[in-house]
Amino acid sequence: MVMRPSAYGLTTFDQAAHFLLGFNAALEFEFLGRFNERLAEEFSEGRNLMWPGLARLVISRRLEGTGR
Repeated sequence: MVMRPSAYGLTTFDQAAHFLLGFNAALEFEFLGRFNERLAEEFSEGRNLMWPGLARLVISRRLEGTGR
């Protein structure tokens, strides 16, 4: 999925997030495990967000650091 997301019909962040949320649900919520908590550790805020919201924060902050 990482190398060719379009092979799965995923062209946006939202589509990829929904795909992973569905995959996680199919595996009885074991696939992503503590992923939300791990992302929240990077911030002093956002612990009330689900991982897609936290991932957007991580991505936007990293892009700001690169000047994009």
